[in-house]
Amino acid sequence: MSIPTIDQQPSEPSLDGPLPVPDLASRSALAGHCYQRWAQSWEAAAQPASSDVTLSPMQLVAWWQACDAAFERRSSQRAAAVYAGARPVALAPLCKSSRRWQLWQEPPGARRLYEPSEFLHRSDPALDAMAEQLVASRTALVLPRVLMQSATAKSLQRAYRGRGRVVCRPSGGCPYIEIDPTVAEAELLLSKRLRSDLRRARRKADQLGDVQFEIAAPLSENDFAGEFERFLEIEAAGWKGASGTAVGRDPDMERFFRQFGAAATRQGILRFAWMHIERARVAGQLAIESGRRFWLLKIGFDEQYAKCSPGQLLMLETLRYAMQQGLVSYEFLGNAADWTRRWTATERETIELALFPPGLRGMLAYSAWLAQKAYGRWRRGRA
Repeated sequence: MSIPTIDQQPSEPSLDGPLPVPDLASRSALAGHCYQRWAQSWEAAAQPASSDVTLSPMQLVAWWQACDAAFERRSSQRAAAVYAGARPVALAPLCKSSRRWQLWQEPPGARRLYEPSEFLHRSDPALDAMAEQLVASRTALVLPRVLMQSATAKSLQRAYRGRGRVVCRPSGGCPYIEIDPTVAEAELLLSKRLRSDLRRARRKADQLGDVQFEIAAPLSENDFAGEFERFLEIEAAGWKGASGTAVGRDPDMERFFRQFGAAATRQGILRFAWMHIERARVAGQLAIESGRRFWLLKIGFDEQYAKCSPGQLLMLETLRYAMQQGLVSYEFLGNAADWTRRWTATERETIELALFPPGLRGMLAYSAWLAQKAYGRWRRGRA
């Protein structure tokens, strides 16, 4: 089949009629202007009318663009896209590593960030049409992490099952706090033990001086850049800096957050949260407020103040903020861990979803994927 550029889109069909067959775009169609046009077209329309209506940060075109720029500079790229006239109704950017043994496509940045991948779609039929074309083009596809009950996971499994190999493996839970609008105090959403620990931490913080909290949206990209530098300083002053896992120690990760943060600032959805003791910043959060949810991207605190648990106190304050804003949930992102289970036992189940077409191409991709999994287990065993 011919591969159109971004300016060679299908002719205008009705959104109420049959959806057009999606086209697979080349790397040239994934240049910056293509992402920009996708974003403008998507943001100009109403909320998607599918069963999966809440857009997470991972469904923003800006997230994909930042992943592409930060993590996939050496990857070959393509994208599945369904258009209704000049307007995209389903989007799925994909990439394949330059490593010879990777014979499948996957969402950009999926392995580096390990957040649940979701494809953008305005309707379930649009998503199904895109999944059908991925099968028809014999695309081997791996989503390292996707919500098990998401429309993306269900559509892809329907399309590939019976016509290829479908492998689902547990991939951990995404913790979140569901905000009950009938609850008056944020503390009442937490366990008695955690409430007690937070009260004790606050007393210790008060002994150190005046405690203030600040939650704000940067007003410009320059404002974001300055605040982000301060966040990097706080994160590096904690255990992440000592262990070498702070964002500032990873150039690709820092590049991703700078680009995505600037784009989220332009959209008005980025939030910085700070805890101050005697005007000194002792803890910080980088978050997204969208889809009536508070999405926690990064946290950090100064190790000098660890005895008063500033990161935990700031989390309580941003939970209060989410309640005051009328949000429906507080999303931790990442994997559930011991510290998140202190805050909530509620998790969204995720899976690794691997899909392989029939025939030699699918068999080779499946074998390469199994070999990669075996090699990963071997390396972890030696660590």
